[in-house]
Amino acid sequence: MSLRQFWDQHVLIPNNRYRKVVKLRAHYGAINCFAVSAGDLLASGGDDQKVHIWNLNLENSIPRQTLQDRHGRWGQITTMLGIDDSIVACPILVFGTGRGALLIYKRPLKQLDFYEACLVHVFDHIDSVESLAYDGNSNHLAIASHSAKLILFRLQRDGALSRVWKYELTEASLPRMLNFVDQGSRLIVHSLERGKMLYIDVETGTGLPSKRLRTPVGHGDMCLSTKTFVVDNMTTGFDLYDFRHASPIRSYEVPVSRKRVKMVKFGEGSMTVVGGSDHGMVYVFNTRTSELLQLLVHQATFIQTVLTHSTLNEHVIISGTCDDNKAGEIYIWKKPTKRALMHTTSTAAANETLVGFLFLFFLLAFFFGGDFRRFLGAQFS
Repeated sequence: MSLRQFWDQHVLIPNNRYRKVVKLRAHYGAINCFAVSAGDLLASGGDDQKVHIWNLNLENSIPRQTLQDRHGRWGQITTMLGIDDSIVACPILVFGTGRGALLIYKRPLKQLDFYEACLVHVFDHIDSVESLAYDGNSNHLAIASHSAKLILFRLQRDGALSRVWKYELTEASLPRMLNFVDQGSRLIVHSLERGKMLYIDVETGTGLPSKRLRTPVGHGDMCLSTKTFVVDNMTTGFDLYDFRHASPIRSYEVPVSRKRVKMVKFGEGSMTVVGGSDHGMVYVFNTRTSELLQLLVHQATFIQTVLTHSTLNEHVIISGTCDDNKAGEIYIWKKPTKRALMHTTSTAAANETLVGFLFLFFLLAFFFGGDFRRFLGAQFS
């Protein structure tokens, strides 16, 4: 462990740094995807064909629920997302599998567990689900496969799906990332290796003029409020793009020894860029300045999967390992928000004032005894 890593993990004040709060172990092999549902539930999916549900608020290393097919027909869990909006009425978990299946699980508001609401074999059993995107404005759910097939569904209130259209990319490309933009009227498909951005008109299902980025897209994340997206370029680290340009506007350097796909996400309301690595580190950068803010140290060698999540009181980073033939590990890192820090500081100041007053009171009572008690009696009589 380097001096900087030791400083990050053991010396610096926790209030402005991420701290590991729990290590979770239940998967065997690579952990491929995460999703947060209902604000406090974490879902994790992996090569072991299982989805584990954890409580983010409890530092408990035992899953509260495990979803799996008893007959092993799902294949690996490849991608997932959580949906929480007024249209679907209750928390929904959507995940795709290595054998072309899409599953939807619901958790009624008065129940603790998820149950299966829908299973659709959207692609051939040898064509895995590669990426997902959901638009709450229209209830549209976009699904892309490893062989570059794209299907748009409309999600019904009961969790059922109705197909809107199907689209096949004209050139061989792996659709690594899907994003709805412009109030859900357009869908952007980011392709691996080629760095191509394909725009699709959501209403008609027809392709629009596309552009090619200067770097490949291993994985990425999009921020609609700033009209930027960040990608894993698979060679030097991560690149930040503006929607309007094909060249990066900022880069975040991460040493790369193997050309392997790793996730990168915006964090803290797009103030940070958080990504994995092939050498056991999670990198946290300042989005605007590219400054490396913190290194989060895993014991594993390859950190493929990351997710960020924020509440009013804390920022959360979830990171997962990708070591084959080993138990998968999930680390949860947290730090308080500025709002929480201000509340903590004001509460501490009030407590210090009260303690000081009580100390002074007992000090006066001790030294002046009866005179002090008579003085108090006169004041309050």
